[in-house]
Amino acid sequence: MVLIKFPMEQLRTWLNEERGRRTALAEKLQITSGALSQWSQVPADRAIAVEAITGISRHILRPDVFGAPVAEVAQ
Repeated sequence: MVLIKFPMEQLRTWLNEERGRRTALAEKLQITSGALSQWSQVPADRAIAVEAITGISRHILRPDVFGAPVAEVAQ
């Protein structure tokens, strides 16, 4: 069984792994880092961009919109 963290927990972990990631992600999304910090979940219209920047699958970021990751669907 593949254990997947809650979507925002996985993104927060990625952001905290290296200094400056929150600012860099916000700049690439053309939003403020404060706006990014206010997310309780990744907005559906930003999930694909966040996936491209972070490498975290849109299926993990927003399974309610894009469906569960393939590993979980098979179970």
